Order: sequence, then structure tokens, then C-alpha cells
Amino acid sequence: MAVPHLGIKPAISDSLVIMHQITNHQRNDDFLKLFLKIRLEWST
Repeated sequence: MAVPHLGIKPAISDSLVIMHQITNHQRNDDFLKLFLKIRLEWST
């Protein structure tokens, strides 16, 4: 699942996406919610 860049801290967000893909072979909704929350905070 690719997440569009918001142009803020792309390197850190990319590493989080990669870590998520590597460590979660099944859907981890808690991590996804936290990740989206962080992305939202960065975008404001």
C-alpha cells in the first residue's frame, strides 16, 4: 500500500512504511492508525 507524500519528512515516513511492510505480514490496524495519525500531524 503506497502512501502519497505530503512533502514533509519523506525519508522518515518512507522508513516507517518499509518497516511496516517488513514487520507486518498481516494487517496491523493499530500501527496503521498510529502511522496515519503521525502523517496527519506532520501535514498541519
